[in-house]
Amino acid sequence: MLKKKLKTTRVLLWGLVSYLVIVVLLAFLG
Repeated sequence: MLKKKLKTTRVLLWGLVSYLVIVVLLAFLG
């Protein structure tokens, strides 16, 4: 149960990091 929650949290973190990277790149290039 805990392991599944940890995996979900990791996926959410990666999604957030990817989103931030894209936003920063767009702001930098734009």
